[in-house]
Amino acid sequence: MRPLQLTRARCTVTALAGDADVRVVIDASDAPAPNASTAARWVSLCSANPRLFNGPILSVVSSDFAEVQTRDRADDPKSAHAVVVRARHDQYQRLAVQPWVDNGVDLLAVRGIVTANDGGGARHVLVGARNRQTHVYGGLWEFGPSGGLHPPERGVRELHLKELVTLLGRELNEEAGLGIDRAECRPAAICHDSAAHGFDIVLHVKLRDRVEDVVAACNDWEYDAVRWVRVSGFADWAGQVALSPPTEALAVLFAWM
Repeated sequence: MRPLQLTRARCTVTALAGDADVRVVIDASDAPAPNASTAARWVSLCSANPRLFNGPILSVVSSDFAEVQTRDRADDPKSAHAVVVRARHDQYQRLAVQPWVDNGVDLLAVRGIVTANDGGGARHVLVGARNRQTHVYGGLWEFGPSGGLHPPERGVRELHLKELVTLLGRELNEEAGLGIDRAECRPAAICHDSAAHGFDIVLHVKLRDRVEDVVAACNDWEYDAVRWVRVSGFADWAGQVALSPPTEALAVLFAWM
């Protein structure tokens, strides 16, 4: 049976079990070079937003979900999910010029759902307000941190959960000043945002420290504010702010709103 899946706000989210085997396979061939239309639109975008930078990215080629049988004992069969995402080296400008130029690029990214309990045991989730100069969803609140997967060195053909957690840890430190050295990190979902051309591998980062002892701060220009929201009151809080579509879809998937 496939994982639970729903579509909301043009985002398709698929729930993953915490023991899912998530793997990124990187093609040996690169994406096509930017064409003339891409180059012209890129110049225009950079003039409007000087913060844009044409760095390397990984773009999604395909994704496959499968259910596999595992056994702790010979008489105890269990099922688990395996997720294989195929990607290739690409350039950010080919992503940024969409939808004006259809390059068929979906950015492969990692997103964190960072939670921690308070002294009374109530669970909280970390959210951030995106800076209005970000490429997409400026001014909206989101689960974070999130960021495109930085391409590994040439010759590296696979990324596993360990590498994904390391990359997410860098984002969490850069954007919110937090570390994952005292956290449990597991797969949570896959989120495909067809409007923003994003494909997120979503990881649940459960901090062992109490919310009262965790100080989250804006260490990066991409966030104007970060805060903890009590999960049991998330729907009420969400009704007072504007959420990014991936965050809205994920909150519905997790039954938080």
